[in-house]
Amino acid sequence: MKRLGLVVLTAFLLGGCNNGTSRKAERRCGVPAQAGCSLPKTKQLTAPPTAARLFPDISEYQGCPSFHGPVIFKVYEGGYGQDHSARCNANRVHALHLWAGVYAFLRPANCAGQGYATAQIVKQLGGIRGPVVADAEVPLPRGCVSAFLSQVRQHIGGPVDIYTGTGTW
Repeated sequence: MKRLGLVVLTAFLLGGCNNGTSRKAERRCGVPAQAGCSLPKTKQLTAPPTAARLFPDISEYQGCPSFHGPVIFKVYEGGYGQDHSARCNANRVHALHLWAGVYAFLRPANCAGQGYATAQIVKQLGGIRGPVVADAEVPLPRGCVSAFLSQVRQHIGGPVDIYTGTGTW
């Protein structure tokens, strides 16, 4: 079945080159990727002004990589404390004057305490220009994210944000 689909796709693509009007054209076209028989290319590809920008999400699992642009890095994980690479990543952000956000991976206990701890760590690291993100990827008790964000706002202000998945809070 896979082979039949490939044959049909190849025939479709080859037929699309010069509308399949001449045998000579069909022979010249070959496989579109090899013969340049594809949609015309634009001179310049530009993203719309509202397009999202991708940037790395760094934690102790990546250590302290040599990033040169916007970044979000983990500063805290509930039940474990400060991320081991948070200081190094914050130092790099400050030295290069980069935009950065930070996140705390929330666990389902003492959510307000996790917010307070995150705020204290961010202060100790010299602050950041981006948001403090509540990383709510595991099921949490009702009101956990709100309690976390309330403490962050109370102790360091905003901005704040939430990263979550379906059914986690």
